[in-house]
Order: sequence, then C-alpha cells, then structure tokens
Amino acid sequence: MKINKQMTLDKLLEGIHKYTEIINEHKGAVLERENLDSLVQAYAVINDDNESNEQFKQTLKETFGL
Repeated sequence: MKINKQMTLDKLLEGIHKYTEIINEHKGAVLERENLDSLVQAYAVINDDNESNEQFKQTLKETFGL
C-alpha cells in the first residue's frame, strides 16, 4: 500500500480524535496529551501546501519512523 498525503492526514485526524477522547475521560493522561501534541504538530506540518513531496516524506520519516 502506497502512503499518500491525504491518507496520512486522515490517519492523523483519527489519532487526534482518539487521544482527545482519552484526555477528556482521564484528565491526568500525560502521555496521551504528549501524543496528541505530536499528532497535531505532524498534521500542521504535513498539511502545509507549500511542502514538497520530499519534505513530506522526510516529515513521515521523522514523525513515524517510516
């Protein structure tokens, strides 16, 4: 399966939603808050329309080890 920008954004949104639900249920969920912050940052970087395909691939590699 080929990873593309839109599929990655969709998965990031799923993760953001998941961690937001956990944080709302468990106010002391520190690790989940850190994970949420990372996902939001990754979404912002990947969603940047000025980013080239190579920058996108580098962002995936740095963020997710892909």
